[in-house]
Formats: sequence, C-alpha cells, structure tokens
Amino acid sequence: MTQIKALAQGIANLCDEAKSSLNYKDSVVEKYEKIKKDKQQGKINQDQYDQEMVSLLEGRSYEEVINFYDSNLERISKEIKNLNNQLIKVYIGELPQEKKTYKVKLIPKKERGKLLAELNIEPYNLKDFVKSKTKKKNVEKEKIYTVYQTNEYGKIANIFFEKVSLSVTQKYPEYFKLIYNSLLSSDIKVLSKTYVSIIFFTAMIGTFVSFILSLFLIDFNNLFVAIPSILLLTLLGGAGTFAFVYFYPYLSKKNREKEIAKDLPFAVVHMSAVAGSGAQPLSIFNLLLKSKEYKGLDGEIKKIVNYVNVFGYDLSTALKNVADTTPSSDFRTLLNGLVSNIKSGGNLKDYLDQKSADMLVKYKLEREKLVQTMGTYADIYTGILIAAPLLFFTTLAIIQLLGGGIGGLSVRTLAIAGVFFVIPALNIGFMIFLNVVEPS
Repeated sequence: MTQIKALAQGIANLCDEAKSSLNYKDSVVEKYEKIKKDKQQGKINQDQYDQEMVSLLEGRSYEEVINFYDSNLERISKEIKNLNNQLIKVYIGELPQEKKTYKVKLIPKKERGKLLAELNIEPYNLKDFVKSKTKKKNVEKEKIYTVYQTNEYGKIANIFFEKVSLSVTQKYPEYFKLIYNSLLSSDIKVLSKTYVSIIFFTAMIGTFVSFILSLFLIDFNNLFVAIPSILLLTLLGGAGTFAFVYFYPYLSKKNREKEIAKDLPFAVVHMSAVAGSGAQPLSIFNLLLKSKEYKGLDGEIKKIVNYVNVFGYDLSTALKNVADTTPSSDFRTLLNGLVSNIKSGGNLKDYLDQKSADMLVKYKLEREKLVQTMGTYADIYTGILIAAPLLFFTTLAIIQLLGGGIGGLSVRTLAIAGVFFVIPALNIGFMIFLNVVEPS
C-alpha cells in the first residue's frame, strides 16, 4: 500500500508539473502575440519591441522556447505513463491472495523444559524474546507543517489588549513594520495582531513585577528619595520588558538567518550531488528534508515541500514564496536562481556546483573574520564585565567603612542591585550584542 501511495503521489506531482509547464507556454504565446500586435499597431517602437522580446524569450528564439515546453510536456507524459504501468503492476501484485492456514503443534510442557535445558536457554529469556517480537512499535507520525499555531498565552493577551492592539496598529502602522516583517521571516508561528497584544500584556506583567521587587530594594526611611526610586525602577522594568518583547522577533529572525548560513553551503553541496544523479528538483528538497542533517534549513524546506504537496502550488511558485519570506539573502538568491534555471531549462547540476563553490569560499572567509572579531570582544568583556564590577564593589566596600550612601541609596541596596540586576543585565546585553553582530 505504501508503494502504491508513493507512485500515485509521483503521478500527481508530474501532473502538477505538466499543468505548470502548459501554463507557462500559454503565457509566453499570449505575451508574444500581444507584443507583435502592439508593434504592428504602432504602440511601441522597434527598440521597445526588441527589449520586450529579449525579456520574454530570455535570449532565445520563439521556436526554441515553444520546442522546450513541448519537449518538457512530452517527457512528463512518458514519465506519467511509466509510473502508471508500475502502479498497475504493484496493484495487481498486492491483490489479496487466498490465505493459507497452518496447524501449529504445541510442544508439551515437559518436553518444552527439556528442550530449553538442552539449548541452554532460560525460560525468562524466551519470554523476553517473544515480547520483543510481538510488541507493536509506536510509529511517530511526522507533524504536518503549519503556518500558525494556537498560542494559549496569546489568547490571554488578546482578552486584555486585543482592542488596544487593533487601535494602535491602525493609527501607527509604521511602528509595527519591523514586527510584521520579522514575524514572517522568523520561526514564531503567531499572528501579528496577537503578537502586538503579547507585547502589551508582557510589558504590563514586567511593570508589576518591577514594582514588587522595588518595594524590597528601596529604603523607606527617606520617602522623598524612595518614591521617585520606586517609580524609576518600575518604569525601567516595564520599558525594558516592552523593548525586549518588541525586538524579539527581529532577534529570532537574525538567529534563523545565522542557522541557515551555517548549513547552507553544505546543503548546496548535497543538492549538487543529488542533481548530478538526474533527480527532479522537488526530489532534491525531499531528500534534504529526510536526511535531517540541516536543521537550520528544515523550516524553509518544509515550506517548499508543503506548498507543493499540501497547497498544490507548482515548484517555481513555491520557491518564489519561500524566497520572499526567508531571512537569509544567500538562500533567497539560491531559490531565485533555481526558479530561473527551471524556467529556462538550464543545467541544474552546473548551477548548484557553482553556487556551492562560491558559498564554501564565503563561509571560510567569514569564519576566519569571526575568530579575529571574537578576540577583540573578549578583551572588551574582560575590561567592562570583570574588571569594572571588581572596582565597583571595592568602592562600595570603602564607602561602607566610611558610612553613607550614593544618591540616597544605601550600600546594601546598591550591592544587591548590582549583583542581581546590573551585572546579569550587562551580561545578557553583551550576549545579545554578540548574537546581533555575529556575521551570518
């Protein structure tokens, strides 16, 4: 049954490819006739006519383009016929046959024990063996790719801030373009409207938590200093939470870009090797997905495969759609090049060979540059986040001996704030900085 499904799916894919090829051919014929008609009616001059013809035919003659699509349709027809013949043979071979019954003679219990003793097999070993053979294996089904997923946290956020989010995004859409674009390219499967609600809801929680923490940190002996300090810490906590959640999709997008960049050169080498065997372009992406060796590209490849198999798009449209949303410029260039190669009937193997060589050279240069840059950042980290805190706490110790505080805050409060808030925040900020500046 599995083989029948695979052959049927192959026939369906070829039918989609034939439909796409026929649509492209009809489109070329229609545009060709329109350009000729415009020239005859004087709507365009000779230069415009030549430019439009070159753009349409991509440097080939009209007959060559039509012959290419005709030969492609003929090839697809032969492949469909071949798969159909295989399907018939498999189907006939898998028809239910007459079941044969066998009589099983059980060994008597006394003889069974004697036989096990002769074979030097313990009874419990035999039981374990039988269990291992009769136990049903739980086959984990592969999850179908989804663009969006239900988010319980998002539901709660929408209860409180859905109306506010809609109102703010309609009035000030320019402030949310970064979020919209980043969500499309990141791996966060949440609707943009819901994510805006999550920003406001999380900022509210962050503000409340900051207020509670400030009550434990502030010295209430001097209310004129304590109240402004509480307000300041509360506002900083809320603003910091808002900023982090606001920019998180952008950080996620950059992270995915780097993950793709790490795997892309080696994936293209793999694609080139598979293309050399004469495999269809869609089969190349299926093999990459099944190999599970390129985790950074899994999400993008799943989109391509599901656009074709689930939504019924032709491969060129699927590649274009993924190219429009992928965070990696190199992967976008690769996909657009594949679209041009498929449409023009170019040599896929040669194209992928050239791209893999270029990407491997670029990858090597970027790794060398990264090593040098990380050395510089290590020196900066040592100065700011190791030496500076030591100086700071030494200064606090001296002030503690002399008595007094800084800005109305006691030494104890400053020490607690430094240990539990400032130093961790600086370290987190430095990690985010390294993540942002790391070359993709």
